[in-house]
Amino acid sequence: MTQLHGRTNQEARGLHRTGRCAAPTAALLIGGAACAGPDVLPPLFLDFGLSTDVFDVTVDPRTLEARFVGLQWQPNPNLPTLWSLAPGGELVATPMTFVQTPGYEYDYLGGARFSDDGTRIVSSCIDSAPCPGQIVVLSEQATWWMTDAPGAPQGLGFLVDLGPCAYSVGKAIADDGTIAGGNAEAGGIYRWTETEGWIALPGASGVPGETYGSATDISASGGVITGWTLVPPLFDVFHPARWDESGCTILETPAPVWGLACAFGVSPDGQILAGSSDGTGLLWVQGAVTPIPPAPDATWSFAYDVTNEGYVIGDVLTAAEVYSFIWHPSWPAPQSIGALFADAGGGTIPTVFEAARLVSAGGSLHVVGHAMIEDEHGQSVTRSVYVRFPAPPIAVPGDLDGDGLVTGSDLGLLLSAYGSADPSADLDGDGVVDGSDLGILLAAWSG
Repeated sequence: MTQLHGRTNQEARGLHRTGRCAAPTAALLIGGAACAGPDVLPPLFLDFGLSTDVFDVTVDPRTLEARFVGLQWQPNPNLPTLWSLAPGGELVATPMTFVQTPGYEYDYLGGARFSDDGTRIVSSCIDSAPCPGQIVVLSEQATWWMTDAPGAPQGLGFLVDLGPCAYSVGKAIADDGTIAGGNAEAGGIYRWTETEGWIALPGASGVPGETYGSATDISASGGVITGWTLVPPLFDVFHPARWDESGCTILETPAPVWGLACAFGVSPDGQILAGSSDGTGLLWVQGAVTPIPPAPDATWSFAYDVTNEGYVIGDVLTAAEVYSFIWHPSWPAPQSIGALFADAGGGTIPTVFEAARLVSAGGSLHVVGHAMIEDEHGQSVTRSVYVRFPAPPIAVPGDLDGDGLVTGSDLGLLLSAYGSADPSADLDGDGVVDGSDLGILLAAWSG
């Protein structure tokens, strides 16, 4: 059976089956609710309200319960929080606890990430008291929690300890607890495991510790870490990179990097990377780079996260606005989250932006980000939001009749167009329907 970035043809076809579905919680929904099928939840837009910053989302593939991690702003200290949302249920908040370290008063989280299986959380606990004379003015310590034990944080110590200020940063966590992180003071890239502790990763020179950069993400197995690094002799140019058992690999870009390039995200299976180079969103599949088609009037785009199926999330800047998009390599162009939500029957929602996290589960895409929402005084304010909608169909090469499968019906259509320039059957785009197109169709055969 042919697979396209981890989703079978049958699964792609089943994304929009019709049937009965449970009604959403009305208080949490902006816009209409659409029934996407018996196995797919209806569209949902959730506003977390003022004084809340949500960093990540995870979804249980069995129960479809969504969990969120973030921070509630309040008088010192702020409150790290874990939320849960069962299908058709209410949003439930559970306080988390900062790690306790003598000499430090942690009161803030430097972002937070779930492991891909949702069982663990990693962040950096920050003491916001200033550190005069230091490059980094805040002390922070990489910390992780089991999701089911938010009151039992595990601090990972410091990579640099300068007396009143000390630093270690937790960026992402694998299902087995391996952590990608670094040293906020000197910019080194590190991996942490329970058995080895912090291990410096090599940069472009191949020497562990001889690098400056940042880790951004880690695969579910812990085998792939993404980020950026400097490459001598140009220490003002950031290059996208991945780290695995073979060391550091500087990723290909469509044009030479002149400023900033980074691999921001990796799919859970470690096969696909998402990032950008000098304002162009990029996707790397097995090392080969694909630029994300530009949106109309876009001046730059960033790609932040990617699923096993190849769905990519990122931001686009135009002359008028910034908005978040979803793209798949089988699509001709990215689509805004608002447009996809409306197409699914969810109605109109505020423009979503800075949507850096994307999860695929239960036939739906789950996004956390920000939106400008009018408050009770008529002022537009930035709020953390969660958006859920049915995963848009993935185009299947060779599916000429559009039923989501490649079968005898498609073969008949291709053979009837054989030798012509029919674009619907010209699968390789060379201007003629021939043996090459037949080969593509047969390679995608699903019976």
